Amino acid sequence: MKTNYGFIIAISLIFGSCNEEVLENNAKLELNSLVALSSTGIEFNAVVTEIPAGNVTEYGICYSSETDAPTSDNSKVVITNVALNQEIKGIITGLKKNTKYYVRFYLIQQEKAVYSRTKNATTLEEPKLETGLALNITYISVSLTGNAIANKVESEVFFEYGETTEYGSSIKATPDKINGIEKTELNAALTALKPNTNYHFRLKGVCSYATVYGEDRIFVTKQAEV
Repeated sequence: MKTNYGFIIAISLIFGSCNEEVLENNAKLELNSLVALSSTGIEFNAVVTEIPAGNVTEYGICYSSETDAPTSDNSKVVITNVALNQEIKGIITGLKKNTKYYVRFYLIQQEKAVYSRTKNATTLEEPKLETGLALNITYISVSLTGNAIANKVESEVFFEYGETTEYGSSIKATPDKINGIEKTELNAALTALKPNTNYHFRLKGVCSYATVYGEDRIFVTKQAEV
């Protein structure tokens, strides 16, 4: 994967090991910031403010959810084309949701490693949706209900509905946006339905990094009045 930030850094996810020790020298590595972008990704911003004499064979970002002092024996993102005092940005991907990760910037020289100070960030959790009941069913209308917990992720919410699990139609829920950590009750009124017809429905949530769904439910409209 390649990311352009003033210059190009090539990032590859590697699960490997190297026989390193912390090397005491004049290298200065700074991990400036970590930002959780999604349930599976964290963005990093780093810089090298002083490069040691000698051949550096590898720069990278190492991370772990199990130790607060990760090394390049842990999971890592290798970075190439590193320049002095140039901003290095990239994204660690493939992470577990709602999990704290400890991260360090490192270099390897003469099979030994130098590390920045550790920072941590917690990946986000996806919104949770619970499709509720269909109420006040008539031959042409129904009231749909449900609940949602945004998990601090601003999301738009809809009810999908249709005669099959392909749905095909949707309507904004009320309220149509959720945030915070409290459970929010949702509802929507459908009209102009077909009499005596099976309908499937479910909740749908859309946030900046994911689309999530509640479970499928069914209601049947009543016979048309004679």
